[in-house]
Amino acid sequence: MLVTIAPRFPWPDDNASPQAYLNYLLPHDTVEWQSIISIAILTSLLAHSVLISQLLPIGTHYTSLVKAAVITPMTVFVAVEVVSIGPYLATPLYARAHHGIGTSGTSGAVITIIWQTGTVLATMALPMLSMSVLALALSNRLHALLPPWLCGWPAVLAILANIAPVASVFAITGHWSPGSAGSFILPVGVAFTWIALAALTLIRGPSPAERRSLPPGVPGL
Repeated sequence: MLVTIAPRFPWPDDNASPQAYLNYLLPHDTVEWQSIISIAILTSLLAHSVLISQLLPIGTHYTSLVKAAVITPMTVFVAVEVVSIGPYLATPLYARAHHGIGTSGTSGAVITIIWQTGTVLATMALPMLSMSVLALALSNRLHALLPPWLCGWPAVLAILANIAPVASVFAITGHWSPGSAGSFILPVGVAFTWIALAALTLIRGPSPAERRSLPPGVPGL
């Protein structure tokens, strides 16, 4: 995704001109590639949550509840993000088939509303990402799958960074309006970094010292 947006970053903010949206959306199949890559990333996130929940010890108290707390918010997050891609992708598809769209007041307003529908949906889903990180960090206190340091302040930062963007609904435009560079890319980047570190830690496996400190019954470690 970074490769596709880098030449045209940041994208237009909320309440920009309709032509600014079309100038961003139409050239080089930018939106089509972004949508495909985004869905691949979202699918990977959901798979990560499912797989990491399967590493929790079977038969322990609260295990089912913890698994649901990790998977359910991530499922909601992924579902809403996929839905938010719809308006984002539909605009260039329609605009390529109907030349001149956006030049009238009505069609321009429709483009703006469609864009902002997608950005608001994408931003409002971020607290679900926080809830999944929170559930995983708390479950680590019961079932130590991840290093304690990763579930400390780094987890708190990832959680708070993805709750704060809800306040972006009060920003009419600018880089902190819903779905813009500051209110979306920044918090998502923090959360994705945390998730990537968690995945790399699990792939690496615990050191001999960490292995000795783990409670019995942790599978595959």
